[in-house]
Parts: sequence; structure tokens; C-alpha cells
Amino acid sequence: MLNFHNKIFSIKLNRKLLLKITGYFNNNEVYEIELRKAESAAFSLKKKSDKLPPVILIVARYYYQEISRSYPLGNKSEVRKLIKLEFEGQRVVSKIIKSDKGKTSVNIWIINAEVPQALVLIPESYLYSTLINSDVILQINSSPKQFITIQNGALHSQIANGLISNTANFTTSIGAPNTLKIVDIENTGVAGLFINAFNKVSLNSLLSFFVAPKIEVNKILLSKAILPAFCLGMFYVLASSVFVYGKKAYLADDIRTQRSEVNKVLSVNDSVDLKLAEYKAITQFLASKINIERLWFVMPDVFDNAIIKRLEFNQGRFVLYGEAERATTLLSTLNANQYVNDAQFDNPVRTNRGKEIFIASFTLNVPQLMTSDKDPI
Repeated sequence: MLNFHNKIFSIKLNRKLLLKITGYFNNNEVYEIELRKAESAAFSLKKKSDKLPPVILIVARYYYQEISRSYPLGNKSEVRKLIKLEFEGQRVVSKIIKSDKGKTSVNIWIINAEVPQALVLIPESYLYSTLINSDVILQINSSPKQFITIQNGALHSQIANGLISNTANFTTSIGAPNTLKIVDIENTGVAGLFINAFNKVSLNSLLSFFVAPKIEVNKILLSKAILPAFCLGMFYVLASSVFVYGKKAYLADDIRTQRSEVNKVLSVNDSVDLKLAEYKAITQFLASKINIERLWFVMPDVFDNAIIKRLEFNQGRFVLYGEAERATTLLSTLNANQYVNDAQFDNPVRTNRGKEIFIASFTLNVPQLMTSDKDPI
């Protein structure tokens, strides 16, 4: 259900101060919240009459991106640090939803560049979300419409567009049940919602939306902002900035160290790959070379059994052209030789004048030759 009362008596005394330092940015204009009629206790928005930037600025939905994300970390400070590193250079505010079992769920808002500087930037969808439960969709009838709901503790909001033009499309897009109660709020009533939302937001929650201002904006705030709020904000900024700076410097140094170690490992890996490639090239080269000298450990057996007329080396095989009393005896002798491998006849044996004419071929058994006790090399 929707929990708000648009009555002046619902505002705590210290919220009156909040009205003076709070603005609302929409339509490229900064608005201030004013009490329209004391007797009806209704609030309205009007264009800010002075150029003094507000200390707290509520940002309309059109001017930021909203992300729901889960990090595999249970330490909230580490999650905040990771968000700062991930979105470095952008104006980002975030709110931790829950942290349980080593996981942390976070809502993240990336503020557009055209939004004016302020000490505290609060997305309007976050303020709306403090007023509803998980069984409600809040529909703001602005132009265009805006839809807000909370599911599983995470905030989801969307401006109506061509694809998501109604609450049914909105619930489908976020995977929410279509049984949620719809609460319509006219655009003229958002000022009252802001006031009631501030009643529910703690000071710690407000300070979680702190954004470090530029130097020139900071000077204006120092001279013009209300002293109590400024002193409180600056104290928090100083303490948290020193902590964040120290942690960031530590992380940057650690990253540089790890990067150096990784570069060393990659360099060694490249060197190993180069040596391996050289080794394979040498191995292939040596494998393609035949030591002709080892052939003479085979030829004595050949000369004892045949007359060789021609010896060739063709496609890795030694080819013998000759004649013998019995060519099969020569082939058996070759196959029995420890230095010979795969001896065979290349053509059928022919008989001529009592002699057997043959063509035989074989390869050298190089591994046996290299390990042989008879190898003179």
C-alpha cells in the first residue's frame, strides 16, 4: 500500500530546514518545494527564484540511468569501492539493498551530465520507493508516465515508452506478478510525496547519496548554504574522502604490482613458446636427414648374398637393383639386420640365366642404430 499524508503536521520540525536547502531538477529547471496554502497544508513545486544551488537536489527520472546489480562480495565497503572503480569518471550514487551469504544487491544510479551540482543527489524513484510495499506499483501520471515498484528488495522504475506503455508491460519486463495493486498519483502531487518520503529517510540514507562537488560549486555552498547542514555534510565528506582515497591508492598500487607480475609470466610464457617452436623445427629438420654412413653397416650382408648393379635413394627408401642365386635369401638377411626396417621387393623377382633379378628397398632403423653398442659414432 502507499504510505503518505500530504499534511503540514506530518512534517517533523527539522524538515522545515530541509525545504530551504532542497530542490527538484526536471525539464532542465531547478524547482523548490513550497507550502501552497497554509490552511490546506498542500505542497507544490515552483521554479527556484534565486541562483543559489541547493544542497540536496532531487533528480527527475529522465535524467539518470537506474541499474539493479548483484556483486559476489559480502563486505559492503568493498562493494562501494568496486562501484567507484567500475564507474570512475561518472557521477554515480548507489544504495545497498541487502548483503547476505557472500552476495550484495545494490541499486545504482548514473546521473546525467546536465544535472546541476549539489552535495546530495537523490533519484526521485528512490524517494517514491520509500513510500510503497512490494505489492504495489506506483504510477506517476506525468508526461510521460512513470512506474515504480519494489521486488525482492530491489527498486525497479521505468519511464513509459513505445514498448512499456502501461503497468502490465512494466511488470512483464521486470518479471513481477501481474497481481500488483496500482496506485495512481497525479503529477501535481509529487511535492507532497517528496516531503513524506523525507520523513522516512534517515540521515545516513541521505548521506549515502553524497556526490563530491566541483571546487567552484563547493565555494558557493561554503558561503551560502546553511551552516549546520554544511558542517555536517563536510565532516562526512572529509572523513569518507580520506578513507576512500587511501583505499583507492592501495588498490591502484596492488593492481600495478599484479600487472607487473602478470607481464613477467606472459614474457616467460612467450619465451617458452619460442624455444618450443625452435625445438620442433630442429627436430623436424633432423628427422628429415638420413645419415648415409650408417648404410655401410647393412651393405656387407648385401654383398655376401647378391651382386648389386645400382643403389638409389628415393622418397626416403634405399633401392637395390641386382641379381642373386636366391633373392629371398637376401630379403631374409636384410630383415634380420638390426639396422634395416621394412625390407621388401618392389617388383616381382625374375629369373635370367640361372640368376634371380630383383628390385628391393628398405629404410634405415635409425633409433636402433643410434642406441646400438656397435655404432662407432
